[in-house]
Amino acid sequence: MDNLPSGSEHLHDMFKNHGRTLATQRRSREQTSIELRKKKREEFFIAKRMEFEGTLSIGSLEPYIPYSLYDDQVTEGLFSDDPKKMDFSLMVYIARLEKEPEKGQVEFWDMMSFNVLTALYNILNLAESGSHRQFLVLRILASVSEDPDIAVALSDGTDVVKYILWKFTDGTDVVKYILWKFTSFDEKCMGEVLIILSNTVSTSTIPTSTDQALFLIERCRRLCCESPMSHIRALSALVMTKIVDNLEEGIQLPTNLVDFAGELIVSGEIRLRISGYCLLNAFFYNYRMGNAVVSSDKWIPALERCTMVDGNESSEIFYLLENLCNFMLPYELTSSKLLEKMWYIIEDPVFASSDKRLKALSVLCELSVSSVEKMQLLLDSNPKIKEILAELLVNANFDTRRQVLLMLRNLFLNLPHSIPFLAGKKTIEGISDLLTVMQPDTVIFALECLKAVLEHGGGPSGDNQRLIGIGDYATLAEEASVHSRLDFLVSSPNEQVALLALEILHTFVDTKEDDAALPDDLKDLENLQLFNF
Repeated sequence: MDNLPSGSEHLHDMFKNHGRTLATQRRSREQTSIELRKKKREEFFIAKRMEFEGTLSIGSLEPYIPYSLYDDQVTEGLFSDDPKKMDFSLMVYIARLEKEPEKGQVEFWDMMSFNVLTALYNILNLAESGSHRQFLVLRILASVSEDPDIAVALSDGTDVVKYILWKFTDGTDVVKYILWKFTSFDEKCMGEVLIILSNTVSTSTIPTSTDQALFLIERCRRLCCESPMSHIRALSALVMTKIVDNLEEGIQLPTNLVDFAGELIVSGEIRLRISGYCLLNAFFYNYRMGNAVVSSDKWIPALERCTMVDGNESSEIFYLLENLCNFMLPYELTSSKLLEKMWYIIEDPVFASSDKRLKALSVLCELSVSSVEKMQLLLDSNPKIKEILAELLVNANFDTRRQVLLMLRNLFLNLPHSIPFLAGKKTIEGISDLLTVMQPDTVIFALECLKAVLEHGGGPSGDNQRLIGIGDYATLAEEASVHSRLDFLVSSPNEQVALLALEILHTFVDTKEDDAALPDDLKDLENLQLFNF
């Protein structure tokens, strides 16, 4: 485990951290977006568990398919001392959950009122280690734990997770049952145990102790490196990711985990690569671990692969690049070639019809809500930035246009001298077109862009970097049909849209009207601008 830094090293780290942005501080990413990403990630790993290559088969389930979990015979078998009746009931549960998982989980939830969870735990507790019966019960619990509500019930209403923690060590501490048992589970049971852990870790007491959390992480790391079974390696990496995601504040991870995550992202198995990206992303919630990622070269393969992969792997890679953009200092970004890679993706017509262009824009957009130095770095990162953004704002698909609009909005509001550099005739036309969409938040972004441009005055910079002429922006806005669209937006049912449109009309278009005619709400307009990005 790493030693704590000395006094001088600590001061040096504090200096290096100035200007960095932790993942928890990112204004442009809402919690709902993070939760959605985690949900999609878990669905990728867990929802189709039986697709894991190497998962052991139970055997023929045909004789048990006609039964449901509601049958009295099945319920009686769970509470019976007769081994044959007990095994019959367990096989019915497995058949139901594997052949019709959604209906099986509904039936299981209903049967929880009859203490079936307690019955299953009692069977598990009495089963011999490595026995077929232990395997059957663990398979059932792994299947039902894929339902989030049942996973909570497993953690809070039974001792199943405690069973695993306690067995992992000496068998005397309730919280440690999986910890000792984890070492004694054979390979046929290990996958089921890992699935239970991955589905219940966020609601269990696993991460509450430094020793327990670090021990579990190290145990999973060894399994990931040593197991000959691909699904065990994938699940071990997933459990590590879930534990790191749910660590309590104050638990310090060893920095050698950065090297381990780097090994995962160059693996030949997609599930291991995704877990590696997840681990690297989780490290950016801590300055110490974030510095370890940036100072290493372990993230570079992600930058190299971002144009070659799709789906969940692509999403995790670009999420990592967003975190790097936020955390890195300007000189680190310059030397990393990250911005050049994003501009290459944005400009290359090969990516015009894929989501990679949008993801690359999202990475660059993170700089537009960062420090002044990073915003200036974004402006200087491509000499054709004005033409590229204007073309996308006018001709790209809606999501891409909206992302460009958000980037311009952030730059115009936070870096006013970027307006003559970025806002030309085509840009004004694109902003005007987005005043007509049906999404109020997009219209608000467009209105804020327009207001910033008109407040700035003047006009766009020419090739000689001199302003074309005073009042040019007002003329460009009129030519782009902004005035008629503002007149229409004044009657919008969205109060913020209506007030912003009215303010722009009064301030920059109908300037001869009496100020007294303005509604009082306009005086408090700034209080309505609650969007933080």
